[in-house]
Amino acid sequence: VIDPDGARFVPRVREVALSAEAAADATAPLTGAETAPCRQLRFSMPGQLRNLQWMTCRLPALADHEVRVAVAYTGLNFRDVMYALGMLSDEALESGFSGPGLGLEFAGRVLEVGQKVTRWTPGDAVMGFAPSSFSTQVCTLETAITAIPAAMEMASAASIPTVFFTAWYAL
Repeated sequence: VIDPDGARFVPRVREVALSAEAAADATAPLTGAETAPCRQLRFSMPGQLRNLQWMTCRLPALADHEVRVAVAYTGLNFRDVMYALGMLSDEALESGFSGPGLGLEFAGRVLEVGQKVTRWTPGDAVMGFAPSSFSTQVCTLETAITAIPAAMEMASAASIPTVFFTAWYAL
């Protein structure tokens, strides 16, 4: 952006310290079924990408058939861009698997499993689907993830779930 005086301004991403209020929220005692806080990419108002910000969130306790995953990588889809820019309303997304939120596919390591989960153990490298996967942690169904092949890098794995299911559905 160039202002009327000819000065040029370029948007930059930089990390800033949490405000006292946000830091207090991140360290507040947990209540009920809540677990440790995580960080999730959200926006205060759709329309401009500068409104994106990392916010503290609390994930619920796991259901019997759910897993909690530490997200290492998230796939960026055009759906996310359109949602952040205000081109898709919450109502347009609310009936889908991931609902209104940024991110739907990810790769990471299992942190915790629900009481009836038998296939996954903490430490397993997985890729899959989860609502709001632009997050440091996600909770998702055990059937919404799969193992990452040993020869595949986690960054590559994060972009596979949506592409795979699109091709599978098309065929």
